[in-house]
Amino acid sequence: EATITATTICYDRNWNRIGVTIAGSAIGNYGSSLKYLFYPIDIALDNFSNIYISDSGNNRIVKWSQNSLEGQLIIGNINGAAGNLPNQLNYPTGIYLDKINQNLYVVDSGNYRIQKFSLNTTEIPPFNGITILDQNSVFNAINSSGSSFSTVYYDNMNNNLYVTDTGNGQILLFKNDSTIRVVAGGKEGNTKLYYPFGFYVDRNLTIYIADRGNDRIVKWLKNANEGIVIAGDNGKGSNPDQLFAPTDVYVDETDDDTIYIADSNNNRIQQWLSNATDGRTIAGNEHGTAVWYSTGFRWPYKIKFDQQYSLYVTDYQNHRIQKFNLIQNGYGCH
Repeated sequence: EATITATTICYDRNWNRIGVTIAGSAIGNYGSSLKYLFYPIDIALDNFSNIYISDSGNNRIVKWSQNSLEGQLIIGNINGAAGNLPNQLNYPTGIYLDKINQNLYVVDSGNYRIQKFSLNTTEIPPFNGITILDQNSVFNAINSSGSSFSTVYYDNMNNNLYVTDTGNGQILLFKNDSTIRVVAGGKEGNTKLYYPFGFYVDRNLTIYIADRGNDRIVKWLKNANEGIVIAGDNGKGSNPDQLFAPTDVYVDETDDDTIYIADSNNNRIQQWLSNATDGRTIAGNEHGTAVWYSTGFRWPYKIKFDQQYSLYVTDYQNHRIQKFNLIQNGYGCH
């Protein structure tokens, strides 16, 4: 496990700082052809290392197989046009793959709805989805108007869905009995959320939230009335103890709850050890510089890890998905 002593910090994993483009254009080109992406936001990995991508600017979900030169249309229009039919999307943002039931949950943000698509289907793509949550259902349940959704997580153990209601600064829990309640944010006080985006739910149903507008990561225990700031909250900036508009957080529950942060406006991925007062950059530029070449990003949005602990990053303004291979899986002290 990663450990902290009074004089030494020990990290147990390190990644190659040169990224490999596994979807989209390595030099940042974009378009509506299936060999390009246009403002990708989120990804999901299946058990065969296929990648599902919310190709947001093209209003579609595409699937890229390993070593493929182009994607396969799964949901949306082939020409990238927006729509609101069951097999169409309007600026999809967050996605989540339920590997057990082979369902793909998609935040269809421009249509203010959450769509569920079965991948176990004989349909020819684009697949048809069903709406399981929308603005009206949230308003009717909790009288919360103007909901705008951004990311989604499905809890297989309890058959519950978590959704970021970014516009209202809250995380919603959509239970399997169709009830809806606020489980984080939506409160006044020091830990009120401001334009939250990505989040992570651990085995204890603690929610870790990228509180984008407040430049920090907040931990919200189950049934708590307020959150606990665990990273950032030192003003906007690129110092090691600062974040700038973070959009995603991942928690390594096997490594003392070390967290990984898509520090988007700083164009870097930060690793933040449990109870640490600052983080270190594991991908991108420590000083926040935006670049197109393979060692950096222009607005990294979401992060994922595969079974080999390779790091995947949606490089939003470079219109590509980058992979950073693990090169050390043992102690390295500084």
